Amino acid sequence: MRNIILSVIAAMSAMLAVSCQKGDGEADYGNSLIYIPQATVSAGIDNYYNVPSGGAENTLNFGTTETDVDIYLGVMLSGKKAGSGFSVNIVEDSEASISAAAALGATVLPSSAYGLPSVVNVASGRNSGTFSLVLHKEFVMENDGTCVLALRLADPSAYKLSSKATSVVVVIDVDYLKKYL
Repeated sequence: MRNIILSVIAAMSAMLAVSCQKGDGEADYGNSLIYIPQATVSAGIDNYYNVPSGGAENTLNFGTTETDVDIYLGVMLSGKKAGSGFSVNIVEDSEASISAAAALGATVLPSSAYGLPSVVNVASGRNSGTFSLVLHKEFVMENDGTCVLALRLADPSAYKLSSKATSVVVVIDVDYLKKYL
């Protein structure tokens, strides 16, 4: 009887040890491609990112400081991959800005109205990073209508850019934004 009990304990211990190993849920999967998540908010219809995005407190996609409006943007690595971080350049796309402005009856956001980082760094062990398009409040208060600015990703330090969703057109409703200032 004692041998049977010891055999059962040994079998249970072996099963417990196997079950504690890294599971499939922790494994790397998918293609690791860099993209801008805000370019996907229209579910593939276009790459427009409207600011403000909604009227409720939890749907706003910007924040304000004493002098600026921070429009929240980001970069993301698709799939799940453990490993090193990466950086990617943020580039203003003047041709796409002009095209979007013509299509929307808007104006291109002048370079004097905003600030933008040239690089986004994503830390090791993370799959996303954030940055802000910093719109000067003075511009918002002195202007009306809709402004656009097209941005795209370039020159990643690791991984590849996705074939889609690597550019976004930020569409700013200046009149509506004034309600929040």
